Amino acid sequence: MQKQPSNRRIFLKQVASSSVLVGGILSQPLLLNSYAHAAPIPPSFGPGSGSNGGRRPVPHASAWSSWEDLGGILTSGLAVASWASGRLDCFVKGTDNAMWHKWYDGGWSSWESLGGVIDDAPAAVSWGPNRIDCFARGTDNALWHKWYNGSWSNWESLGGVITSGPAVASWSSGPLDCFAKGTDNAMWHKWYDGSWSSWESLGGVIDDAPAAVSWGPNRIDCFACGMNNHMWHKWWG
Repeated sequence: MQKQPSNRRIFLKQVASSSVLVGGILSQPLLLNSYAHAAPIPPSFGPGSGSNGGRRPVPHASAWSSWEDLGGILTSGLAVASWASGRLDCFVKGTDNAMWHKWYDGGWSSWESLGGVIDDAPAAVSWGPNRIDCFARGTDNALWHKWYNGSWSNWESLGGVITSGPAVASWSSGPLDCFAKGTDNAMWHKWYDGSWSSWESLGGVIDDAPAAVSWGPNRIDCFACGMNNHMWHKWWG
């Protein structure tokens, strides 16, 4: 009985006849369409699975700078805002519980104290040139506000009883929307549009400080960690 050629031999004969075997390297289209391509494309590399459709991540490390040490003694996470191209303003809680500030405008400043007695990471946003609004939870659990408009204001209390650091977003010149976790674990909201509103509950059951951002007029997106450790999303449009 005549011996039948193996599937592998048939495959290699097809490869040779189609001129796709060059220096021992098989062309990608043929590999993807043949049983010989045994290594599967990996799933998502991020949290969960399938979020990038099975594509490999594109490396970006070569575009990033090295880390640089900007000093200070920080006792919280930080906030940063920018009111112009090339300008950066960073804020953090210091060892004395005051809010400290360091800025970049062609070169880095020294650290300066902006006073106050804060109990968590601050939040900051800019809605126009030479304007920054900073918010922090005070030791009385109220929301406190300090702003820069060519010079720094005093701190003002915006009340409330919050149990996390705040988040802030601005969707236009002037309006401010602040968010924080309340004593009931819901996300609470207070906004400014010519004057400050009362606090309102936006519901939910969150486990830490929320985050907020605006990408256009009348649009705000909020994110928070839920009690199930999932990321939750709520938006206003």
